[in-house]
Amino acid sequence: MSVTPCRSALQKPELPMKTLKSSGKTRHFLLLSPTHAGEATLRTELINAYTNITLRRVDNSDNLWEALITQPCDVVLIDSNYKKRPIPELLRMIASQDHYIPTIVLTDTLDLNEMKSHLMHGASDCISKTELWRLELCLTRVFKEQVLLSAQRKADMALRQANMELSSRFRELERAKDELVRTKRALEQSNRQLHYDAYHDMLTGLPNRTMFMDRLTHTIERHKRHPEAGFAVLFLDFDRFKIVNDSLGHAVGDEMLKLIGQRLKMVLRPVDTVARFGGDEFSVLLEDTSSIAGVEEVAQRIQMAFAHSLVIAGQEIFTSASIGITSSQLPYTSAADVLRDADIAMYRAKALGKAQYAVFDHAMHHEMMTLLSLEADLRNALINKELTVFYQPIMTTRTGQCSGYEALVRWDHPQHGIISPPTFIAIAEEMGLIIEIDRYVLKEACRQGVRWQQTIPGADFTMSVNLSSRHFMIRDLVPTLKHILKETGFNPAKLKLEMTEATLMTHSDTVKDVLMQIKTLGIALHIDDFGTGYSSLSYLQKLPIDAIKIDRTFVMRMIENSESAELVRTIIAMAQNLELSVVAEGVETLEQYETLKELECPFVQGFLFSEPRRAKDADRFLLA
Repeated sequence: MSVTPCRSALQKPELPMKTLKSSGKTRHFLLLSPTHAGEATLRTELINAYTNITLRRVDNSDNLWEALITQPCDVVLIDSNYKKRPIPELLRMIASQDHYIPTIVLTDTLDLNEMKSHLMHGASDCISKTELWRLELCLTRVFKEQVLLSAQRKADMALRQANMELSSRFRELERAKDELVRTKRALEQSNRQLHYDAYHDMLTGLPNRTMFMDRLTHTIERHKRHPEAGFAVLFLDFDRFKIVNDSLGHAVGDEMLKLIGQRLKMVLRPVDTVARFGGDEFSVLLEDTSSIAGVEEVAQRIQMAFAHSLVIAGQEIFTSASIGITSSQLPYTSAADVLRDADIAMYRAKALGKAQYAVFDHAMHHEMMTLLSLEADLRNALINKELTVFYQPIMTTRTGQCSGYEALVRWDHPQHGIISPPTFIAIAEEMGLIIEIDRYVLKEACRQGVRWQQTIPGADFTMSVNLSSRHFMIRDLVPTLKHILKETGFNPAKLKLEMTEATLMTHSDTVKDVLMQIKTLGIALHIDDFGTGYSSLSYLQKLPIDAIKIDRTFVMRMIENSESAELVRTIIAMAQNLELSVVAEGVETLEQYETLKELECPFVQGFLFSEPRRAKDADRFLLA
């Protein structure tokens, strides 16, 4: 049974005072209807609701789609009489637009199921064509919903944008976090590396001085608490490292130091510490030692380990260690004192010769303090004119006459008296004073030579002066010689410069050029202490040498030792074949002199004829 609503229910209700008509905005409506029927009534209702409207009608879905795309539209009105396409399909098409467009279905009858279907498929409302007066209320609601929906969409867009920004920021924070983690790890690794570098030698990977001193300090403290836990320190300096480094290059020198460190670790216990202090200096800390004899056995093992050559790039290199030893048998309280005494003992071992070790005692400390005192005094020796030149004659075996002198420096110390060169020349070399001392001796010798020539009629003699290898490092030797010869007026043809074999070997690349320049001045060149170093026939042939001086150790032993005698004989014969002159040093007995004469050694020098004397006492050989 149908229900007919009462008239009052169908009457248009009173609208609020404020309606949408007050809005000056133009509203655009699009009507999909197969005919014009009811279009005028619809327009009237729309005009009653709004001041400005546009109403366009299309009669098919294709035109509807084109109109939606090309023209503005606020609301779509669909006539339910349009049957070419189902209304739900039309609603889906309208909903596919980029923006929301409210859609109202105009029906002939109010079929609830049909209305429900339309609303479910996206319709904003359904209005009966007989109740178009409801259109104004419906549109009022729709437009408010549209405003709210637009606001919601904006809010949703803002929320999505905020979420996107938050996500982006979160990713940035995640990346920053990852970067911080990487930075932290890198810093931790860097700190570990810095700590390692602070306590290790970069070349060999061994502990360095800092770590060694730290461990030695802990060992000393432990020994105080447990006196039975003894310890010892060995200070090592390796021979020939400088020669290898200078002649074969730093790369070979570095490899040599690495192999030395490896070989030391092989002969020591895991609990012992071997460290490199720099250059060719190494130090060993032996813990839990019981006697000095056991420590000496370790030193001997180290010496034996280096009896075999080091092979670097296919080349055999031999080295040996001078080892200084000290132990907890002395009442040490600081690591610095232990290392100082081991260093002192090492220098004593060096003085004993190669591949030696020495155990520290208090006498060594006294000697070192005396040496330090001499170092301080030596700095003032030149200023105070405490150095003086002594002269030892060089005799001709053919005539027995004096052919010249060797100028030898002496230190006339105000407290210790005359000090011979072996005591202070090494100190002068180490302190860098040897250059100034050599220049002083050379200048004084040339001046004295000129005095003798002026005061002794017919005096014809030569003057021999020793030169340190350090002159070849600074490369001002030739200008210095020219200046001294010009200042003193000494004849360069009478001057002989003596250099050791080690000088020629150590600076072989630069020595030849310098020696050739010296030869152009007319100065003769002699090799001093021949037979004790590294000279060979090839060097004697390459360098502009005039004479060799046989080392005194061979001359002094040649009567009692057949090997020394044969060596002297060989040197003289070799020199004759190379057309070099020969001077034999250290002649102290008549038998030595006669033997040298028989071997046709042209010149001799030694205490048999005279010890080195001051100038006022040495000129008697020229007067004879």
